[in-house]
Amino acid sequence: MAVNVLTSRKRLLVVLILLAVLMVLLIFRVGYWNIVRGEDLQAEAETQWISDSAVAAKRGSILDRNQNVLAQSAVSDTVVVMPNKIKKEDEQTVASALAAVLEMDPQAVYEKVATKKTTNSSGKEIDLVEVYLKRQISNEQSEEITMLLETKAITGVKLISDVKRYYPNKDFATQVVGYTTADGEGQTGIERRYNNVLEGRQGRMVAETDKYNNDIPNGQEMFIEPEDGNNVILTIDDVLQSFLETSCEQALGELAPDSVQGLIMDVTTGEVLAMANLPDFDLNDPPRSDGETLSTLSANIITVASFEPEELLHTFVAAAAIDTGTVKQSYECTGKLHVEGEDIVCAKAHGTQTAQEVVQNGCNVGASVMAADMGKEALFAYLKKFGFGEKTGIDYTTDTAGDLMAIKYASELDVAKIGSGTNMKMSLMQLANAACAVVNGGVLYEPRLVYGLSNSDGEIVERYEAAVKNEPVSGDTSTRVKEILQQNVTQEAAMTEYSSGAIYGAAQKYDSEGALVQDKEISVFMEFAPEGNAKYLVLISLNGIASGESVEKAGAVYAKNVLEEILKYTYIEPDQSGGQQQADGEDAQQDEGTETVTVPNVVDMGMQGALDTLEQAGLTYAKDGAGTVEGQSPEAGTEVAAGTVVELVMSHKSTEPEPDTGAQDNTDMVTVPDFTGMSFNEARDTAIAAGLRFYAQGTGKATKQYPLYGISVPKGSAITVTFKLVIE
Repeated sequence: MAVNVLTSRKRLLVVLILLAVLMVLLIFRVGYWNIVRGEDLQAEAETQWISDSAVAAKRGSILDRNQNVLAQSAVSDTVVVMPNKIKKEDEQTVASALAAVLEMDPQAVYEKVATKKTTNSSGKEIDLVEVYLKRQISNEQSEEITMLLETKAITGVKLISDVKRYYPNKDFATQVVGYTTADGEGQTGIERRYNNVLEGRQGRMVAETDKYNNDIPNGQEMFIEPEDGNNVILTIDDVLQSFLETSCEQALGELAPDSVQGLIMDVTTGEVLAMANLPDFDLNDPPRSDGETLSTLSANIITVASFEPEELLHTFVAAAAIDTGTVKQSYECTGKLHVEGEDIVCAKAHGTQTAQEVVQNGCNVGASVMAADMGKEALFAYLKKFGFGEKTGIDYTTDTAGDLMAIKYASELDVAKIGSGTNMKMSLMQLANAACAVVNGGVLYEPRLVYGLSNSDGEIVERYEAAVKNEPVSGDTSTRVKEILQQNVTQEAAMTEYSSGAIYGAAQKYDSEGALVQDKEISVFMEFAPEGNAKYLVLISLNGIASGESVEKAGAVYAKNVLEEILKYTYIEPDQSGGQQQADGEDAQQDEGTETVTVPNVVDMGMQGALDTLEQAGLTYAKDGAGTVEGQSPEAGTEVAAGTVVELVMSHKSTEPEPDTGAQDNTDMVTVPDFTGMSFNEARDTAIAAGLRFYAQGTGKATKQYPLYGISVPKGSAITVTFKLVIE
């Protein structure tokens, strides 16, 4: 009996020991899962019953100075797949349905639907919670997927709100506005420069969900509201931009340079009112598949590229010489100037010239002597005050400083070369900004592309004022230089009602490797008006135009056309009562009422050659298009009064009536129609029928116009109609 009791006690002890060991093991196991793996398990659990989604902020719009939209964001859905919410037997059904709606490869969709696991940053395999299948789908696709979800034809799929960038005017101010990635991050232009301002702050939606990812009634949720981005208001005026791009397109088509750049500035504030680079592309569909082409077309040549200005610099050298008091009565040019073993060469021997004639003739020798006479220190000081050799400060992604050597390294030869416009480089932006300072009374402003910022309610939250950088010359010097530049206006650039001044020249073109491009040049023409009280400056650059005689003046007619449109559009009072402004310093002493001329034969001539021939003969013109002259009236050999209009029949007909460029009688008036609500074709046909030149902005329906409805204007006047497309 005692033995049995002892045996029972031993057995009980063994059981107790085993239970104790099991208890200890259980405690360690529970401690492991709670302490060691607790956070991981909690995180995995939360992924199954908590939905955490980003809520995109609305990206701010880019507007012109008149609050017209150049870039805006539209709401668009994105398809998200939750693989672990899709049963194995439903994977093929879900993949096929989504592929059909989204027009995607079924196999690629299936792989995303069927992949349940992924690896985190520490190399650990975890459940794959969400996969972005396709972003920014169309409204129709969104409706189809919503229907599939509501009918439970598919599971494990959700739609989240996303934002898509949209450019209503397509290729309008392409390089200025820029474009974004699919994620809405600015890549180029203002989109990139002001990305932090435009993008706003992303929000979040956190909510409890069931195993099917449906919200739990009365479950906990938290919503962090996104902050919409601010709008960026440009100094660009969409009407002036239209004038500029139209003229640049004409130059590109008629003269066939590699590219054309255009710029309009308010010389009194430094504001950029229009900026164009052609060729360009539709911002809604950038050529992303060809990186080299996209990079080339995206570059804003006006701010990023630099070149040796050559004769374009002579105006600034002359201004410095006048301001320092070192300008001489005359300069002798024999065709070359020998300095330290090298020759500064002119196109020809200009003989004895005044400072004005040095500028007009593009005389390298005369400009080099001017630079030497004022001395190295003064020359470099004035170049710096004009902004050469340093960035302009423009609020844009690119802003080259050009190239100006340090003064301590400059020799006598360097001074002579720089005076002639070589041995230094500048951008078109630097050139135009310095030209503004020469003609506005001597004030160099920081050029501006951005007027200010506004919030999502349209309220101005920040306004950028004009900033003075320097005062390179005095007001008296500015007046004297403007008088020189008025005499520099070519026949092609002269306007009937407005006085103006011009700076122009041609420079050598180099390729990306620094090698000289044969038989091609960079031709730049700048014109400002009114001459006495300058307000606007227009620059036209023909990059890669074929070399030839008078190539430096090739952009004159295009700059004149833009400038004349601006002056009329902004109601600048004409400062010339009648007759054409005299060009190239020649005074009109003839009695136009009694002089007769013989009409030259211009049939079979190119458009520009015909116009030049008629103007040289003292005649004006009207044409019905562009290309080659096929007919003329009056016929060649006819004796007519000076100033008579010769009607030209062109090979390529225009869709707009040509203005009577020289008629003395402007009494033929028309009433401007009301274009509100019209389509593009309706508005164009209405304008042409009324005898008006038609300019269009944007797409969709007509929402505004200039001039306004009911106003009487001369026949042949320009009408600009703005179209808007409402995104739903």
